[in-house]
Amino acid sequence: MVFDPKKNSKVINRKRKTICDGIVDQIALVKNPSYRPTSYKWTTGIDGEVKKTRVYKNLKPWWYESENKTLIFSIKYRGKPLKLVDGYNGIEVADADELVSTLEALKAEFEQGALDHLFAVSAK
Repeated sequence: MVFDPKKNSKVINRKRKTICDGIVDQIALVKNPSYRPTSYKWTTGIDGEVKKTRVYKNLKPWWYESENKTLIFSIKYRGKPLKLVDGYNGIEVADADELVSTLEALKAEFEQGALDHLFAVSAK
């Protein structure tokens, strides 16, 4: 089976959107540590009334602080870090401001499709 970009464009676009949405959430988490994204679900009450309920999602940061006080982060897709460079799946930045600017730059790269090779559909 050969990779066909026309055939797999919906899959690639969905993966791009998922990663970009995750990056947006991570940027919001860096700027506001108490940030929690919300979603809605339909619930049925005791009286049988169906209503829309707000649900807060748990959001784990994609970064951690190293021993030398720098931040190391990785882009995650479906809970697993993407290998941005061969042998490495993390990027080291100096502080939270640099983390935000780096995440915004990576988001722009994913939106343009420059990093599609990181999650391209493999032939099986």
